[in-house]
Amino acid sequence: MLIALLLTFCIAVTNLAWIFFLKKVRGKKSLVVFFIALVIWSVVYALFYYVNSVLWLPFTFLLSTIASTSLLTYALEYTGRTEHLTRVSLLILAMEPLLTQILFWTNDLHHLFFANSGLTGAWYWVNVYYSDGLVLVAVYFLAQAFQYKSKQYSSQTLTIIAGLLIPILAKIIDLGKAWLIPDLELSPFVFTISGLFFLYCLIRFKLPDIDMVARGVAVEHMSDGWMVINPWNQIVDLNKATEVLIGNTRGKIIGDSAESVLKNWPAISQGPVSVEREFRGSII
Repeated sequence: MLIALLLTFCIAVTNLAWIFFLKKVRGKKSLVVFFIALVIWSVVYALFYYVNSVLWLPFTFLLSTIASTSLLTYALEYTGRTEHLTRVSLLILAMEPLLTQILFWTNDLHHLFFANSGLTGAWYWVNVYYSDGLVLVAVYFLAQAFQYKSKQYSSQTLTIIAGLLIPILAKIIDLGKAWLIPDLELSPFVFTISGLFFLYCLIRFKLPDIDMVARGVAVEHMSDGWMVINPWNQIVDLNKATEVLIGNTRGKIIGDSAESVLKNWPAISQGPVSVEREFRGSII
């Protein structure tokens, strides 16, 4: 436990040092909150484990949720979705951990957190799934961003996704009781491994303050139609302007052949092969 706590502290401090050293880091505030919460969470959990006092337990739930929430906000910042980070959305995200604290300290009145027998109650599992759900949503947003990234940024994103999935795997192991130390929760220390992945990205890629999806956002909002077709003439992406031009949504036509969607595709496809072409005129 003490070794794990020391390791967590060292990794978190090293990450924070790199974040402030690089200065321009996308999602800087979220990463700082995550690593500070990680350090405090590990210390509080160590106190709970060794002192065996229930007074420390609610703070482990709170810090767990803060760590998961900061990973979600980081994913939103990293993928250029900062418009979702409003005061209202942050207030909504704060409601569940606040309610968890209230239900924990008033458990004797309703037993929603722990039953009389000492077993976990319904709200305990709500909190568990809520925290893990935040991480899964973060993974979803990061996975979506793949199509807009170069090879370098795809490798960076894949590393971050792998780091986020590790706590989920640890939770599955935890629930399956497949751990060598009885009653020891893996989560606060496995998040440290996530910290290692972040540290690798900070050192290797420097997580620059560049809008990784700037090209995708620009394409999505431009007035000209834009479509990507693979070597087999299948439609793999298009923007909103193209949806309006062809009168169909991307969800319905992605994967379809260009010939079946663009009536004059034979004429468009003629000419020298190139990576990108510009066409003027009707596509239907």
